Amino acid sequence: MDCKYRGAAENRKGASSNVDLYRMIVRTDAIVLHSRKYGDTSRIVVLYTQDLGKTSVVAKGVRKPTSQFGSALEPLSHCRTTIYHKPMRDLHTITAAETLTPRRTLRSSYDHLSAALGVCETVMRTQREEEPNAEVFDLLAEGLALLESCIAPYAVGVQIRLQLADVMGFGLPDCGPPPTSMACAVRMTDGLLLHANHAGQNSTIRMATSAYNVLYAGIRNEAAMVTNVNQADQLEIEAFLSAYFSHHLDRRVVSRTFDVMR
Repeated sequence: MDCKYRGAAENRKGASSNVDLYRMIVRTDAIVLHSRKYGDTSRIVVLYTQDLGKTSVVAKGVRKPTSQFGSALEPLSHCRTTIYHKPMRDLHTITAAETLTPRRTLRSSYDHLSAALGVCETVMRTQREEEPNAEVFDLLAEGLALLESCIAPYAVGVQIRLQLADVMGFGLPDCGPPPTSMACAVRMTDGLLLHANHAGQNSTIRMATSAYNVLYAGIRNEAAMVTNVNQADQLEIEAFLSAYFSHHLDRRVVSRTFDVMR
């Protein structure tokens, strides 16, 4: 991380001690997870950075036609950023961003776009502010690169999200292939595959075997071969992933990407 400090200790009026108010310029690689309009010409952008982890920045004037940012701060962009960072703030200022990796397929294909946005949303909703994790950053960067070139975007997107769960310490175990019956069950506490008769008991949910097959391909890193996943299975998988992350993080992790994209 390339950092430069600005400012020095300042006396806060009425305080009996000095308070260090450091302003730090951070230059770090980042992936854009989300952005929303802010004011007339700006945006608030959520980044996952190599050195700061998940952080929110305001990009002033980014919506002007003459903005120096160009498309570097669009969701999914992998860019090199300069951030004006001040500790104890929830929102920082980004002063420069340069695209490092173009995402042509992700932006031109509906299926690739929705899968990639689903991955980014899961990272955004599961990672804490400014807790950098090199494994998460590498997984996100490599995952988006894989999605850019794959022919099975939905299944690969599921695989990346399962790998994120693994990095966070609650990955699904390889319990072998699912049964030949129409349905099976998965236990939330440890991800074990069970007979469908166990559904509804001890935090265990029912899944169609065809939907679990997509998860199983992701566990075995074979998702690239699952080229067709019907909408009913996608709905089951999204409900499962939401419930599974929510259970292990002890807070609601709800994906809105696929609701919006449909």
